[in-house]
Amino acid sequence: MQAAVHQIWMGGPPPDDIAELMERCRAYAKRSGAGYTLWDEQRVSELPTFGSTAPSILPRSLAADMARSEIVARYGGLYLDCDLELTRKIDYLFKLDHIITRENHGGQMTACFYGGTAGHRVGENYFRRIERYVADLAPGAMANTGITGRVLLRKTQQQTNVDWRCVCRHDDIPKRWFIVDRKNLNVVAIHYAAGTWKGKPYKVIE
Repeated sequence: MQAAVHQIWMGGPPPDDIAELMERCRAYAKRSGAGYTLWDEQRVSELPTFGSTAPSILPRSLAADMARSEIVARYGGLYLDCDLELTRKIDYLFKLDHIITRENHGGQMTACFYGGTAGHRVGENYFRRIERYVADLAPGAMANTGITGRVLLRKTQQQTNVDWRCVCRHDDIPKRWFIVDRKNLNVVAIHYAAGTWKGKPYKVIE
C-alpha cells in the first residue's frame, strides 16, 4: 500500500489529549517514512464522492466512516482513528496490500485501524458498500453507527475472501484496546475511547 497515514477530525479543534495522540501519530508516520494527512472538513469536502455529504452527516462517526472508506480506496495508505496511539514504527506494514482489523471480543470487524493499496479490491468493495448504504438512508434518518464496521466491513472480508492482519484485543482496563499484528504478535497501537485517555503513553518503541 502507499506509505501514507490518514486521520480525520471534523467539528472544530480537538481536545488537548486527542491532539497529543494525533501529534504522536504524525511523528511515527514521519519516522516510518510515510506521509501524514489530517482530513478536516475542508479536505473531506473535496472528496469526489462523499465530499458534498460527509461533513453534514450525523452522527460524526458515520461521516468519518464514509470519508475513510473513500480515502483508502482512492489514495491508499493506512487510516487510524484519532484516539489511537501508535507504539512503534509501522514502515513494514506499508508492504502489505491491505489491513483489516478484527475484534477478539465478538469477532466483529473494526475500521479504527484499516488500510490498503489505492484501487485494491478490498478497499473498493468496502467503499462501494458504504456508498450504497448511505444512498439508501431515508432523509433525516439516524444511521446505525455500528453497521459500517461490524456489518459492511465484515461482508467485504467475506466476499473478497481475505484474512485479517490485526486483532483489536480488549484489555482489562475499560475503553482500551491493543491493536496486535497477528503475524509477529507486535502491539502496533493502542486504541482508547475518546475522552478516556489520561496523557500517559502505553509504551514507546524505537
